[in-house]
Amino acid sequence: MSTTVIFQAIATSFLTSFLLFSTFSQAEPIKLDGYGIYVKSESGYERAKTYKHLRVDFEYLSELPVIKRAPGGLDMIVYRPEINIDAMAFDMRPIINPGARTSLTPIYKKLSEEQYSVKFEEDVPHSSIVIASVSWGNNALYSAVFSQPLASIISYYGGNDVVEAATTAVWSIEKSLKSYPKNNDLVALQKKWEGKVVEQKAEEQYEFIKEAWDKYEQASSTDTKLANLKQVKARAKFYFENFPDGKKTAQVKKMHKRATKKLDI
Repeated sequence: MSTTVIFQAIATSFLTSFLLFSTFSQAEPIKLDGYGIYVKSESGYERAKTYKHLRVDFEYLSELPVIKRAPGGLDMIVYRPEINIDAMAFDMRPIINPGARTSLTPIYKKLSEEQYSVKFEEDVPHSSIVIASVSWGNNALYSAVFSQPLASIISYYGGNDVVEAATTAVWSIEKSLKSYPKNNDLVALQKKWEGKVVEQKAEEQYEFIKEAWDKYEQASSTDTKLANLKQVKARAKFYFENFPDGKKTAQVKKMHKRATKKLDI
């Protein structure tokens, strides 16, 4: 190996060590405006807000500070007079389902006795709420959200006609109205999904009628046939009274007419 190659190798090794040392030594305290939990944002570091409730729910969404995160992964600073990383915990929840909690795995970097940088192993979507607990118990909870909650709810329930259940949508929107009272878009969505609840109940009732009719047609005994015809007639009456504009009204009328005719024989 030539002398030139040896010197190049030494120089490369030295430069690498220097850069690693420089990177490590740059872990200095961040100048922040008082104790608290901070999120790295597009404009610097913004403070998360103290969270005063025992649960995360739609009715409290308007209380959460909306922070435009800096590009990349979620980056936070814990700045407190006494820090015990063993007592800290972080979780994320979707804005549209704040009860669905996912624990986060923090990666800590000590900046000073009073400051720790916190990043996470998991990807934290911008459509998330983050709750931070920085001491034992629930007396020190902090919160932040990274998209406008109201816009997220309106977008989800306004542009999505298929959710787990229409009753879930109604419940979520009713809760959201406690946070954003008299919001016209939410009021309109409430009416839309209440209508879908009625549609679902009408469809369920139709399925009961159809099932009873099918059982009538398949039955071999007279008693079973009569029992199912009576079911068709009774459930059809319930359908007409409760779902006069039901989508299956024509089919129900047809079965009701045939059942009534057969029972009158």
